[in-house]
Amino acid sequence: MKKASIKIKICEETEGFAMATETLNHISGGSWNYLQSFEINFGKNTVHGKIFEASDEQSRGSCLLVDEKLAKELGIKNEQKVTVGLSNLEPISRIQIKAKKGDSPLPFVTGIQPKVGQLINLDGKTYIVKSIDPRAGYISESATVEVIGKKGIVEVQQSNPLKRKSSTSTGKGFSQIIGMHDEIDEIRLKIIEPMRNPPLVAKYLNKHLKGAILNGPFGIGKTALMKAIEEELGIQVYFIPNSVATSNIGPSTIQMTYQNAAKAKEGAIVFIDEIDAVAPRDWKGSPITTALQEAMDGLKRSPKVITIAATNNLHDVAEGLLRPGRFDVIITMKLPDENSRRMLFDFFLTPVQTETGIDCAKLASMTASFSGADIESVCKNAGAKALSKHCKTGKNQQISQESLITEIQSFKPTGARILGVERPKFTFDDMYGADSMNKPLKRKLDLLSGKVSSPYAVSNSAFILLHGPPGTGKTMIAQCMASYLKCNFKYQPATAFKGSYVGETESNIRKLFNTGRTYQPIVIFLDEIDSIGKTRSATDPYTASALNQLLTELDGIADNKGVIVVAATNRLDDLDPALRSRVSFDFRMGLPDTSQRIEVLKGLFRELPKDQIDYAYLAKITPQWSQRSLAGLMREVRDKLAFCEVSKVTTGVIEDLIEQRPAESSSQVEAIRRAI
Repeated sequence: MKKASIKIKICEETEGFAMATETLNHISGGSWNYLQSFEINFGKNTVHGKIFEASDEQSRGSCLLVDEKLAKELGIKNEQKVTVGLSNLEPISRIQIKAKKGDSPLPFVTGIQPKVGQLINLDGKTYIVKSIDPRAGYISESATVEVIGKKGIVEVQQSNPLKRKSSTSTGKGFSQIIGMHDEIDEIRLKIIEPMRNPPLVAKYLNKHLKGAILNGPFGIGKTALMKAIEEELGIQVYFIPNSVATSNIGPSTIQMTYQNAAKAKEGAIVFIDEIDAVAPRDWKGSPITTALQEAMDGLKRSPKVITIAATNNLHDVAEGLLRPGRFDVIITMKLPDENSRRMLFDFFLTPVQTETGIDCAKLASMTASFSGADIESVCKNAGAKALSKHCKTGKNQQISQESLITEIQSFKPTGARILGVERPKFTFDDMYGADSMNKPLKRKLDLLSGKVSSPYAVSNSAFILLHGPPGTGKTMIAQCMASYLKCNFKYQPATAFKGSYVGETESNIRKLFNTGRTYQPIVIFLDEIDSIGKTRSATDPYTASALNQLLTELDGIADNKGVIVVAATNRLDDLDPALRSRVSFDFRMGLPDTSQRIEVLKGLFRELPKDQIDYAYLAKITPQWSQRSLAGLMREVRDKLAFCEVSKVTTGVIEDLIEQRPAESSSQVEAIRRAI
């Protein structure tokens, strides 16, 4: 176990102990989290407790920050050297003391580690410690204090004075959580109230709830929500680290953790972060999973112990844990909506120096796929640049609207970095010559999004099929849909589903749709759907199995608000009838006709320096050209301008490039001959 010698710094702004993140990670072997307990040795005494992450301003220099009140209680002085390491002790459940004359330097405070025969100060009186259970442990609010009289028997069994103190000042709890009203209501109903009201549990549920899983994407606030639950209930939390999955003593560590939690009279929470890493689905016969199942099933004598786990991959959690009677409650945490993002920006920007008139609503509208952690990073990045400018110029700076917008545009949110969820790049204004298709498509999207309400609208999710020749803009229009709906976009070539092992393709399909449910509202674009959606055959069972999984997921999106699947193919006749029957809306995207090509050419060349261009003539000599081919023509013109081969775009320049391009098909050759 790593230990570090470090100096104390008394800080008024700190609550309890705090330290720089780098030092915390060093001591904990790179796996620090706020639920871990540390031991701090000062002189002959030791205190155990949590060390929180210090703010950037506080954590300058290597030091252990402690608030003034706690330092006074412990007798710790500024600049005093202490030793810090991970704690492996458990809270004391019972302590026996006896009155004795003398002065005691050891205070009766949370986390202090007493020893038998040591003097301790309780409520201004001195006592000698006669017995501790367990023998080595630290004082907590759940400990029972027994005072031994002159005859050697327990005369007073009092409640812990620490509990009396803590009851007057509760933590912030759910008040510090922004934009999770639905999740908090569900937690209050299914976790908080049953823990606080055992008689009601017996009356309405018969048996207590054993476990709950917080399921949500990276940076959504699962750990912060867990901390709020702890503060709301005010009970002890026992943490099972991810390292048990690779440890030889992992099963025994789990058993011991639950045994200690069962001793807590006021109840306890066992917390497992990233449970998909501790008990993965694919690890059949895992001793860790078995130990966890046995521990959760064996809590009949401990009705006030609940297991709470967190994951961002629910489908990767061992199936045995997800059955009723273990993790009874699954709370799905979604990305913040636009109103919640506005509240988050307001929350993070209020304490810092900003210019007047910051439009948080506009910032929220630009951050569709951002988590709460992403929004905090954007605000911090903008603040860091203002701080840097202040250091260079010596003048006070303000975080501006422009700097925040710049950070948003350059910032890659967690979903984009890890799962490939992105912001769409195109809008319907970029689809030249497609007005005849855009109008009915927008009407359908208005129904799906709720912009237009109708009692006859069947679903707010859909499976839309785009079919037609290559290069007609199917990928582009899928992004236009996401832009129009102001939602996330996920591009997935259907060929990327295929794996090397049996069952891997089906697993990849499940993961994609789980991503969609997590990051809704979202448009999932399946390109080349015919690669896994072709008509099933008895000679190809693997393709049939993948298609069956896809059909199952498509049936499931009807129950998932805001998940819109758009598929594209240029081989419509190859699709399986079962797949086509699930299409709620299909569009044929054909090659543009002459009038449409005129509109496409006008849009492509609108920003380039040009003389009078005869768009009608150019459209006439490009029969059966797709939108992609015309866009390629524009790129070639841009190259000529970039290399200074021409100064302006003319009809002749474009015509020369058209003549140099080979025909894409024999039918196109014939069409060109007729046009000429």
